[in-house]
This record gives sequence, C-alpha cells and structure tokens, in this order.
Amino acid sequence: MPYLYTAAIILPILALCGFLMAAQAIEVLSSEASWREQLFAGLNLSEEDILWAYQVRDTGLQAMIFILLILLMSRLFWFLHFRKERLITLTYPGGKKVAAPPGTTILDISKLGNIPHASVCGGRGRCSTCRVRITSGGDQIAPPSDHELTVLKRVGASEGTRLACQVPAMSDMTVTPLLADKSPSHRSSFARPAYLQGREKDIGILFADLRSFTKFSESKLPYDVVFVINQYFRHMGEAIEKSGGHLDKFIGDGVMALFGLEDSSDQAAQKALSAAKEMAIALEQMNQSLKSDLGEPLRIGIGLHMGQTIIGEMGYGKATSITAIGDAVNTASRLEA
Repeated sequence: MPYLYTAAIILPILALCGFLMAAQAIEVLSSEASWREQLFAGLNLSEEDILWAYQVRDTGLQAMIFILLILLMSRLFWFLHFRKERLITLTYPGGKKVAAPPGTTILDISKLGNIPHASVCGGRGRCSTCRVRITSGGDQIAPPSDHELTVLKRVGASEGTRLACQVPAMSDMTVTPLLADKSPSHRSSFARPAYLQGREKDIGILFADLRSFTKFSESKLPYDVVFVINQYFRHMGEAIEKSGGHLDKFIGDGVMALFGLEDSSDQAAQKALSAAKEMAIALEQMNQSLKSDLGEPLRIGIGLHMGQTIIGEMGYGKATSITAIGDAVNTASRLEA
C-alpha cells in the first residue's frame, strides 16, 4: 500500500510537469513567425476545424466547473444531512458539549472542542496523563487493549478510568479528565497512590490550635507575629512528618494532619499518638528558644479521632491537595476545640 499510494501521488504530478514543460517549449517556438506558418500549413485546418477546437475547449471548461459545483454541493448536503444525524456528543464537567463523528478518540474530541486536556506523550498511549473517567455512555466502547491495561494498572487507575487517546467514542458519553490540562512533567504519568482519585478509608485525624494566640498577636508587631507563627508551623510540621503523618493544611494558627493513608487503622492510631507527643516536645523546645520574645509560653490544644472519611486529591488549580472530608474530620475538630 505505501508504494501504490506514493505512485498514485507522483504520477499525476509528473504528468502535470510534462504538460507544463511541453507548453513552455511550444511558447518559445511559437515566438518565431516562420515556425507558426509552417505549423498551421502542415495541419491544413479549415475555419470549421478551428471553431470546433474552441467549442471543445469551452465545453470542457464548462463541464469541469459544473462537476466541481456538483462535488461541492454534494459535500455540503452530506455535511448538513447525513453527518448531522451521525454525530455523537461528549459532555464535559461544567456542562460543555462537543460534537464529533463516531470513531473519533476522546482526546481528539477534546482538542476539537478546545477542552483543556493533558497529554504528555502526544496521544500515543505511552503515559497516563490523558486518562478520563467515563461516567455514562461507555457501554458501546471497546474494552481496553493489553497495552492500555498495562498503563492503567501502573498508575492504579480505578474502574471506569480509560486513556482518552485510546478510546474511540461510538455514542454519546459523559467524561471527566482526571489530570490538570498542563502537566509540569512526566511525573503525573508514573505510579501514584490509588487513594488520590477518591477512596473511603478509616484514618486518623489530628487538629492542633494555638491557645490565646490572638491576645499574643495584638501585643506584637506584624513582623514578630509572622516570625513566631512560621517557627510554630515548622516545628509542628516536622513533628508530624517525623511520625509518618501527612500534613494536610495550616488553618490560621491551626494545623490539620492525616494518618494512615496507606497504613492500617492500628498503625494510623499509633502514628497519630506519636505525632501528638512529638508536637508537645517540639513546642516545649520552641518555648525555650524563644523565651525572651514570647513573654509567656505558647500552649496548644490537640484533638485526635479515628474514623471513616473520604480521602483524595481535592481543590482547584494550584490549591489542589490531598485532604479528607467526613464526620470523623468534624469530630476531630470539635475535640480539639
């Protein structure tokens, strides 16, 4: 096929080149009056023959223009009638919809509709950054190939997740791209914990808060407040990470940490208790080192609770992070208070 396809392209190009070269040669020769006289004398043409030649030329031009118009009209008719009936629609988060012919991959449909869609490898199925979750309409798509399954298993993809570059859409579907449209590196295509996509799990939750810090901040310059709070956050963060916890976020002068994202409940409880102890020791050390600046020692309240939560990567843009939500989180917050 490649050789025949090449020949099919080259043959008409060579034919046109030969036609143009012949026309140029005749143009050069016809500039001499003697050559023209000799040519027409040898042809022995009558006026009727010359008129017939012009009629053939004009008829040929009209026929070519007519055929081109028929072709354009048929394409327009096909686009407005047949294609309109055969288009499928993909619905994206936010309600945006993109129509495309059946058999177009989900990634190409996203590009067609200017939907931001990550694809580090350029749609060759060599990474997993284009993966999507198909929430409805996936009944008619083919099952994943061995190559696609290998990539999905490597990243611990959950059920219903597919590579957008490997899935030809055959019916209306609702899809959700799982990664940001601009991946900073190939890091997103490597194996990542399964819980990042959303999972229910019993974990340990720790909340800590500085007591009477508002009173302290009112009597200090802003620079002093920022310096002290940053020292506090550093000590608490180091204590949490030393104990194997995940530092979720800083909320004002409070700290939220998670334990057991990839451990058993017993291990999570041990690590949470260890972190609370390490935080108390770290705060004592901080009070000693900043004794002259604090006036009175800082005190913290710590709330610990174990329970089932939903964990995963949540947020928007740069504010995306691993966090947990659920009643257990609210209980830990109230215990700290």
